[in-house]
Amino acid sequence: MMTTCLVKKCIQLLKKPLTHIYNVSLNSGAFPDEWKTARVKPIYKKEDRYDIQYYKPISELSVFFKNIRKVDI
Repeated sequence: MMTTCLVKKCIQLLKKPLTHIYNVSLNSGAFPDEWKTARVKPIYKKEDRYDIQYYKPISELSVFFKNIRKVDI
């Protein structure tokens, strides 16, 4: 999964292909499956760090999917 920082550094190279992919996706209503896959991380909440019940799952979506969700009306 690409980080936001990396995307920002490479935006000049990525903007044309991304614009094309976003336009095709919005027109067809289909998005690349990789963009819809989330990485789930456990985040510690409180008390015993060795007990799984004190963690909550946080899902991270692709930076590309987050951007297209903002555009999609």
